[in-house]
Formats: sequence, structure tokens, C-alpha cells
Amino acid sequence: MENHRIEKNFEDLKFSDDYMFMLLMKRSNLCQGVLERILNIKIREIRYPEVQKTIDVEIDMKSVRLDVYTENPEAMYTIEMQNVNNFLAQRAKFYESIAAVNDLEKGESYKTLRRNIVIFVCTFDPFGKKLPLYNFTYRCDQKRNLQLGDGSEIIFLSTDCEMKNIPRELENLIRYIDNETVSDDFTQELDDTVKEIKQNKELWREYMEHKASMNKFYDYGLSDGLAEGLAEGLAEGTAKTKLESVKKMLPRVKAGNLSEQDAADIVSVSVEEFQEMAKELEG
Repeated sequence: MENHRIEKNFEDLKFSDDYMFMLLMKRSNLCQGVLERILNIKIREIRYPEVQKTIDVEIDMKSVRLDVYTENPEAMYTIEMQNVNNFLAQRAKFYESIAAVNDLEKGESYKTLRRNIVIFVCTFDPFGKKLPLYNFTYRCDQKRNLQLGDGSEIIFLSTDCEMKNIPRELENLIRYIDNETVSDDFTQELDDTVKEIKQNKELWREYMEHKASMNKFYDYGLSDGLAEGLAEGLAEGTAKTKLESVKKMLPRVKAGNLSEQDAADIVSVSVEEFQEMAKELEG
């Protein structure tokens, strides 16, 4: 997996940058507007899960998990900004699986699983067909009109597309994502919020800390996914999250790809503390 240093300053962020996208999507009115235009439906309510079930794998910090309620049965959504065409199909499948595991209580029937939709907003054409939307569901190869009906769907929105036969509101959204063109009330609201966020000193501080952490991890040769996970964990600053970070470092140390000193620096502990936590984990 490739590594990508974060070079942009906070004041230069726009909708299509991961960090700004995450902040915007955590505002329910904006997230609802984006989803309504991509899905071409009316949404009654959006809720953000406050507590995720504890499982061995986690979606990284640039993804936004939310529960969406319409007049039809409720559904789970994972939405993420994509600026690099890198293993998207596999990433989408991974997210879909995580959401399904999170949704099913132990001992519950599989019939309680809700619709599960993963949306990637792409600044490129992931399939080269110039479509604004690519919607994928499971179908029978022998009978293409026979759907599996498991409730899962993966959607790719592409800003590198031909604007043919699509709703005007969706077209306006795509143009805003692509080049920040404001052409209706909703894109004006998005643009105003981006400018408002850039004036927030606390969000500026958090971004600069995130940028510094991520770039430090990349400088040590860590992959995007591992760097993202470490940055999120260390931002919490608890003993438990540091222990989890040490756990992620251990395989690289044992393989000789990372020294104990470098691993300790990444986790922001002394070598002695790193060794103690490693002993505790191997215990």
C-alpha cells in the first residue's frame, strides 16, 4: 500500500480533502443533503452511532459511519472521500463487512441485519466509463435480473464524468466537489461551512496535530491504513490506546523492519515503557 504525506495547510483544505470532508459529513444537515442527492431519495433522519461495538477491526478515522432513516426501512451507511484509486473494491467490501458485524448483536437472527450501503465519493473515474454514479449489488451471473437481496450496495460517485441525464441538484454537487463551483443554495451552504471551519482555531490545532502525527508515521515507512489507525488511537492519549498502538508495532519490530527505539518514538513512550507493554501483550 502506498504512503501519502499530508502536505496541505488547514486554510487550503476543501470539500474533497479527507479531513474537511469528515468535518462536513459530521454535520447532519450537510450529510443529509449530500446523501439525498447521491441516492435521489428524501431522508427523514440521520443518526451517528455514538458507541461502536468492540471488534478486532475498525474503520479508519476518515470514514463516517451513520444510520439513515427514511420512510422505508432504516439503513446503515459508510461514506468516505477518495482521492486515490487504490484497492477501492476491496476497501468497500471490508467496510461493508465491518458495518454488518457491528449491526448484529450476539445471538440475534440474521434477519435483523439492516440495509448496508458503502459510498465512495471519488475525484476520479474509478471504472473509466464516465458515469457520475456506479451502483453495485449482488446478482446471479446466470440470471442477471435475479438479485441476492441481502440489502448490501456499494456506490461510487465520480466527479470525472459526463453530466448526462442526471438531476440538477446532483450535477451541482458534483461541480462543487470538482472545482468548488457554487450554483445553488445547498452548495452555497457547503461553501459557507468550509469557510467557517477554516476560521475555527480549535479545529486548526487538531488538524495540525493530526498532520504532524501522520507525517511522522509515514516517515517511518508505515502504510496509510496503519498510520491512520495509530493517529486516531494516539489522539485519544489513553493507556489503553497506547497499548493498542504497541500491539500494532510489535510485528514490525519482530520482523526487523522497525527498531524498538523507532517504535517507541512513534507511540510516544520510552524504550523501557515500550518493552514493558510488549511483555504485557505477550504475557
